[in-house]
Amino acid sequence: MAETAAPASAAPVAAGLLRKPLVVVTGKGGVGKSTVAAVLGLAAARRGLRTIIAEVARRDDVSRVLGGTGVHEDELAPGLHHISIDPEDALEEYLREQLPAPLAEVLAQSRMFTVFAAATPGMRELLSIGKVWELAQEARRTPGGRPYDLVILDAPATGHGVAVLTAPR
Repeated sequence: MAETAAPASAAPVAAGLLRKPLVVVTGKGGVGKSTVAAVLGLAAARRGLRTIIAEVARRDDVSRVLGGTGVHEDELAPGLHHISIDPEDALEEYLREQLPAPLAEVLAQSRMFTVFAAATPGMRELLSIGKVWELAQEARRTPGGRPYDLVILDAPATGHGVAVLTAPR
């Protein structure tokens, strides 16, 4: 009978990933990306890192598994937070940050502007990755928001995930 080598420990790989400010988990759909993101988030939180798992396009796979409610920065476990980024909410937040309040409110309530923004190629992806970036900033746009030590992006399947990651170009 042939001997098999014991599998190499994943601990050094995970420890290296947890030293980064942003970890993107992507790949083919249905292969366990959300599970990997959740495990990395739990490992980071247990090591004392203030961590958030961000899902895009209103997905909430991680929060359903760990008991969150979705679109807000909910604490799922001590030190582990979750947010499901809605591009429309991210647009409203961005408008409020960049424009005088009355103008931001008019645009946010304008159906024509909302349709125009939704039809702009790459806009949803740019708003989503912009919100992911904002989560790690020392000076957060979110009122009362504190920066996270680690942001884990539970990205969509590779084809859509690449669009999110290349949007800033």
